[in-house]
Amino acid sequence: MGGASSARDQTKTLTFDESRIRVLDTGALSVIVQAVTNLKEGERHEIGVLFADGRAPSRAAFVLVTDPSEMDTRIDVRRPEMPAAPCPAEAQPRAPLPEDFVLLGYVDEAGVSVIPIESVDDQAQGLATNWGFFYPIPS
Repeated sequence: MGGASSARDQTKTLTFDESRIRVLDTGALSVIVQAVTNLKEGERHEIGVLFADGRAPSRAAFVLVTDPSEMDTRIDVRRPEMPAAPCPAEAQPRAPLPEDFVLLGYVDEAGVSVIPIESVDDQAQGLATNWGFFYPIPS
């Protein structure tokens, strides 16, 4: 009695066009179907199977295609494993440390390289600058 109930419960997890396909039997690892009417060559029918454990993805779909020259007697299906954790959006750069400036050549034994900028007022060119400092990037 328990076996018949289990088979009926498994049939409830299938979705298909009952006017075209009949489920003859469901087992622990199999589903046996039969066409209700003669199917035309190339006709396609989907059978959906809901997984019992509720994990994502929750459904697998199979498309039955009639082709008189080919017949699958067995189709093995595996659910793809979901990634354990989401991928990080983008790694955030760490704040630079004092030694980073030395390693990059911004600071040497003489300290930070600085080039003073003089004030310039070139009215003919229409340019003007205020005094300041230029920190060259090492090559």
